Amino acid sequence: MKKALPAFIVASALLTSQSGLFHQDRAHAETKISSVKYVTTKQQVSIDGSFKKVSAINYNGKMLFSLNEISSGLKISSVYNQKANTMTFSTTAGKNKINLVINLKTNITMLNNKKVNFVVTSVNNIPFGDVQSFVKMIGKEIIKTENTSDLFITSSNLLQGDINDAQFVAGNKLLLKADTDDGAVSYLVNPVTFKVEKTLPFGVSVVSPNGNKAAFVDEDGFINVYDFTTGKTLVNDKSDDPKTGLVWSKDNSKVYFLKGGNNEIVSVLNLADNSVTDVVTDGVKFKQDLIVLSEAPLKFAYKVESQFSTTTDPNGDYSGQDESKASNELFSYDTTSADKKAVQLTTAPTENKAFATTLANGDLLYITKNTDDDSAPEKLMLIDHATGATKQLLVLADNPARSITKAANGDILLVIPKKNGDQVVQLTKDWTLKSLFSTSQTINSIEAMNSNSITFTYGEDGSEKVAYEANGKVFQITK
Repeated sequence: MKKALPAFIVASALLTSQSGLFHQDRAHAETKISSVKYVTTKQQVSIDGSFKKVSAINYNGKMLFSLNEISSGLKISSVYNQKANTMTFSTTAGKNKINLVINLKTNITMLNNKKVNFVVTSVNNIPFGDVQSFVKMIGKEIIKTENTSDLFITSSNLLQGDINDAQFVAGNKLLLKADTDDGAVSYLVNPVTFKVEKTLPFGVSVVSPNGNKAAFVDEDGFINVYDFTTGKTLVNDKSDDPKTGLVWSKDNSKVYFLKGGNNEIVSVLNLADNSVTDVVTDGVKFKQDLIVLSEAPLKFAYKVESQFSTTTDPNGDYSGQDESKASNELFSYDTTSADKKAVQLTTAPTENKAFATTLANGDLLYITKNTDDDSAPEKLMLIDHATGATKQLLVLADNPARSITKAANGDILLVIPKKNGDQVVQLTKDWTLKSLFSTSQTINSIEAMNSNSITFTYGEDGSEKVAYEANGKVFQITK
């Protein structure tokens, strides 16, 4: 498994290999063209989260940018030597010093005293160069993007490795979970500047609705609640029973979870007094995908999955597995009901139910597909919270959904596979699908503040990455 390491760790390798870079422009690299006049335009560039208009010229069909203006935005020193007619850019990448010298007469470029091939020319003693190559040589990053022609540069070191979970926290920051040599950690990242602001010593967690806290189960089986505002952690060490399916209350004061080896019990942690109370003891085992349907009255939904049943021979000995009875069904439980029994919401054993989520009014959405018929289309279903009646909303014949998620503001988003990547769409109030954006990546998981602020993970298991979407523009914020 690839580990998550800040990019500056590999900076020394970058510096020692620069002499082999940029061969594609060797023919232009050392051509003196000072007699040619260029029309200077202004191009929009984002540098560390701030947009600037940067001077640029068209050089043999290639856009070259003012290196002085780029370096100024990155707060990199640039010194003009009139006698030698050179411009020197000095900075550091991690512990490595970088010294880039451009001869404005010959356009010869030296990186740490080694000649490199670099597309550059000068206009009135101002060097204009290939910005991709320049940013790479000085140890900074250009963010890979989709659905935008703007250029995004950061002086921050992008995380790299297996970043396999992303959530929004307060202040429109992102909490990214990664696997490192020292175990799972989480990084607090600014998706605008791309800066890692804090490293936290926990892995998988669930962020509260207001984004101020994160709940997680530690290696001892205890629930912890980390407060992003104070930096303090509340630990409930009353029970080390297995705990899964953590879900926050809407008012951020409680954490509900499944407890026990068979996920039979639903319990609640009250942050006010750090107490744990069992609230559902309906005897239904193997619960998963816990959902809070309402809090007044307190009502839950969950899925129960049965993979197979065992079979025996005439002597009563184990003879195999019968998968014909494998199924998963949705249940609800009202804690105020007199009989204290779960209510089965679905009764279709041949259909797989997935991605259950709630609407603002408490209705339950889910996707279903007939597992006995490969040609059967997926269907988007709704269960009325008041009557329990189920109805079909959409047939996803041409748009099978990879996942459904509910944004913090209540927007319902679906991920639809396409020929070259995925499309994210929004479920409208009249049950139609509105396209939000497309990506060339295959989305593994997705979280959203609203339909214009989304984060998702993509990539193969063991080397996942994270992207951030804002108003249709997609930014790959790890590598």
